[in-house]
Amino acid sequence: MKKGTPMYEMRAEPTVDRGELVWHVIAKDAPASTLCGSRLAPPLAAPPGEAAAERYCHPCMSAFGSAMQSDAR
Repeated sequence: MKKGTPMYEMRAEPTVDRGELVWHVIAKDAPASTLCGSRLAPPLAAPPGEAAAERYCHPCMSAFGSAMQSDAR
């Protein structure tokens, strides 16, 4: 990894209507803001229970892929 390359992590956020978890990508230097532009609430101490399903946020994953490609250059 190049020097100065941002670090990223994943954080799950429960949906209100469907009882599922959506995984977002966040930059470690901006922990409340996702790569898709959503603002996340502070992380919970414990997950809210079993989710019916889990999925990845497609806009976050696309932005992460683009960031990794530009960092590789």
